[in-house]
Parts: sequence; C-alpha cells; structure tokens
Amino acid sequence: MGMRATLLGRHKGKLLIVLAVLAIALLFSAWPAAAAPDTTYYIGFTSDVHSETGNLQTWLNSLKSTTSTLNHMVFGGDYAGWTTAESCVSILNHDDRYPGTPAVLVRGNHETSTHDMLQAKGLVYNGPDYAIYALDNVTSEYGNGKFDLDEIESLEEDLSAIPGTKPVFVAAHCPVHANGSRITTNAAAFVEAVNAFPNAIVLWGHNHTVSDPGYGTVKKAGDKLVLTNGGPEVPINFTYASFGAMKEGANKNTYGMLATISKVSGDAKVDFVYKNLSGATVSSESITIPAFTGPGTVTPGTSPAALVNTNQSSITSNSVTVAKDTLVLVTVA
Repeated sequence: MGMRATLLGRHKGKLLIVLAVLAIALLFSAWPAAAAPDTTYYIGFTSDVHSETGNLQTWLNSLKSTTSTLNHMVFGGDYAGWTTAESCVSILNHDDRYPGTPAVLVRGNHETSTHDMLQAKGLVYNGPDYAIYALDNVTSEYGNGKFDLDEIESLEEDLSAIPGTKPVFVAAHCPVHANGSRITTNAAAFVEAVNAFPNAIVLWGHNHTVSDPGYGTVKKAGDKLVLTNGGPEVPINFTYASFGAMKEGANKNTYGMLATISKVSGDAKVDFVYKNLSGATVSSESITIPAFTGPGTVTPGTSPAALVNTNQSSITSNSVTVAKDTLVLVTVA
C-alpha cells in the first residue's frame, strides 16, 4: 500500500508538471504577436541639388546598400539647370541603383523657365496606399515663395477626394514657416486649408543656405509653426518635414530622407529617416495614420474643416451624408 501510494504520488507530480507546461504554452500562444506589415513602400526625398550630382550618386549608393527598392523618388527643386535635372533621373535609374523608379521633380526658384522635365504639378500619383501631390509655390528666382489661392483650393479638392487613411505627400519647394526674410505669402491660408487633412505630409526645401533649424526634423499634428517674422505660433494638424538637401546637407548632414510606409491592418505607419552621405541615420521620426472603423465623432471646437477622413457624397446646410464607416468632425458652437 505504501509503495502504491508513492507511485501514485510520483505520477501525480508528473501530471501536474505536464499540465503546467501546457498551460504556459497555451498562454504564450494566446499572447498577441506583433502584426507583420501587409504592404511596405519606400519613398526617397531630397532637394536643392545645385549641380551636386556627385553627392546624389553617393547618397543613393549608400541607400541602395540597405534599401533595395524605391517606389518613388521626389526631388524638391533647384537643380541648377535642366541638364542637372536630367542627370538626377539618370543617376536614380542607373542599373546599379533603382532602374524604373518614377521620379517626381518639383520646380524650385532657380528653375525660371518651363521645361518638360519639370511639369510635375497637382496630384501626380494616387495609388492604393499613398499619394503624391506636387505644388508650385515659386514666384521668381530670388523672391519669396507664394501659395497661390487657386492652387490651395485645388489641393483642398483633391485631398477631399482621397480617403483620410491614405498618406498624401505634398511636395513644395518653399517652406510654410518663416525664416528671417524668407516668408511665403498666403502661408496662413495654406495651413488653414491643410489642417483639415491630418493624413497630409507637407515637404519643404529652399532654406539650405540660411541655417534653418528645421532641417532633419519632422513636426507632427499639435506642433506649431511661425508663419511671419515676429508673428504668433500657429498650430498644425498635419505632418511637416524637410526634404534634406544635396547641397552641403543644409549644414546639418541631412542630405536626403527615406520615408517607409507600412500598412498593418489598415493603419498606415510612416517612418521618416534622414541620412547622411555614408548612409548613417542623422535623425528619425514616425507617425501613424489610423484606419477608422467606428461611428462618427463630434468634436467640439473643431475648425470649420467639416469633413475629415471621409468620402463625402453630399453636404447640405443642415445635414451631411457620408459613406459607411467614416469619421465626421463637426464644429459645435
């Protein structure tokens, strides 16, 4: 009897150990794992080449060593000649780098005449998971920039037609913020319009020679910009980032920027990485544009943006009709 009890005790002990191991295994199998991206896209950005095509070649070579594919490359203007603009595309599409990658060439203030190379304007790409909008806000070679009011209206119309869950890169040469004597006319109107679209990502260049502290930084919704000298800080509800600059890296070693878009369960995560000529990361930032599937939300005090993240079908004075599963922001007095 004593031996049998001892054997039963041993078997019972082993059974408890097995049950404990199974319980732990079940616990870990139920633990939520990090979701793998459904889709990933890579977009390169730079500006103000100013004939420094050697820097562009070196930067792209370094980028190629870590990023085998580029879905788009966006240049923010100031190539210093049409031949240089053509060289930028040739360098990008070289067999050893990114053959076939589409290039978007925005006009800079040193592009004083029209050319087939620089006809990027408006909604130049609208794919399933991101879009690119080219904005011409240049007035003259050495004058300040200007956001044309008609172009702001066109931008609003195009952004309104794009789902708010999709990142839209709005590329312009002259910045929105003021820096010394460099002020872009109608910047306040631009901010007011784009604040209605938190999925907008505004890119800027031009200030590489004036020690602009904004190079290598990404401002996000809730941050503020100064639009005029001595003026107030104005809050933004979009993302605002510099291109980087091939001409001396804007004295901050930020020659270009890689944006990586990762789509996970409908959310769009955008990682911004500024890199120097050797390919090392100088600075980085991330944002997430969520997929919204809940009911509409009323937000007191929202600016008269009316509709955000919605494919609106009609608007009347007293009612708004929207598509299913959309986010509606309504001004409440």
